[in-house]
Formats: sequence, structure tokens, C-alpha cells
Amino acid sequence: MLLNGEVVTTNFGTINVYTEFNVTRQTQAVDMTAGVLTGFLAATQKAKKGLKNGSQVRGYVCLCGATFFNTLINSAEVKAAYANSQANGNPLRNEMGEVMAGYTVFRYGNIDFILYTDEFSSGSGAITILADDEAVLFPRATLGNEWYGPVSKLSGIGASGAKRFASSYRDPKDRYVDVESEQNTLILTTQCAASVLITIA
Repeated sequence: MLLNGEVVTTNFGTINVYTEFNVTRQTQAVDMTAGVLTGFLAATQKAKKGLKNGSQVRGYVCLCGATFFNTLINSAEVKAAYANSQANGNPLRNEMGEVMAGYTVFRYGNIDFILYTDEFSSGSGAITILADDEAVLFPRATLGNEWYGPVSKLSGIGASGAKRFASSYRDPKDRYVDVESEQNTLILTTQCAASVLITIA
């Protein structure tokens, strides 16, 4: 949702938050030959202005498609910085922690660039949410909320939500105990205007 502004649901089709809430998708074209710094500075300013909840910005993250990432790290302004970022002596090399262990990451200024090629699947097949020649930049800040629904049982009618529910049932013949667990979570990006789609000029 943060990348393309779309939520794919089972019963209600695909919901586009930009059209649903009348929010204009911010974009920025970056000239990889002579204007990398200028372009990303403009993108970070757009992302910061699009943040309307007063959340503190602690840098920026830029998820890049394969072609975009390759063009970026081979541009004259970034090539040396990328080479130095891969050196073992770089104190920021492992700052992203275990969560980012499976991704190619490097920092340039206050932006963490991540090579992102993940795909997801739905009932209609594979879903690619980020084109190879595009990137999405957003601030390190609170960009949404999470809500927890009640348990989907008669005992949950009128009850408040919780992160997880568990129920146990004893076999009438006293041979085993059946344990069921469920989670009803809605995670929604409420600051979609802080997400900037970046293309190569």
C-alpha cells in the first residue's frame, strides 16, 4: 500500500487510497547524469511536506526497482559513495539490523536506498508493486495506524479488539485438546501523501 497506494481485498476488489481519499500522488523525476542530489533533495522535501500528522522525521527510505537501483549506483555522483558503503570498515553497514539482512542496502546522505524486487501473489496471480525503473521514497516516521478487530465467534460479539485470540476445546472423549488462534488486523497507511514516486528523467 505504501508503494502503490493500493489495497487488494478478497471481497471488495482493489482499493486505491489516492482516489478513495482524493490525495494527489507526489512524483519526482531525477536526472541521473547531473542532478541526483538536486532531485532527491526535492523528493525529500515533498515527502516531508506530505506528512500531515506531525510525526518526527528520522531520515528517509527509498525502495528501488532493479533498473533504477543499477542506474543510481552507476551514476557519477553516487558511484564512489556506493563503493565506499560496501567497505567492511563502514560503521553504518549493519545498522538496518536483521530485518534488512536479505536486501541490498546503502546509505547516501540521510537516505537508505534498498534494492526491492519482491512480488506477492493473489488469487489472480503474481502482483508486482514496484516497476523496475521506478522508486518510492518516504520518511522514517509514523505513516499509518493499526487496528485490531474482535474474535470471529459468538463470544466475541460486542467485545473489543485484541492483537490475537486463542481458544481451546477439550475432546469429548478426553483424548486431546484442540487449540485455535486467530488475528484480525487492519494496517492502513494514513500518510500516503508522504510517499513520493521517483522516476528517471
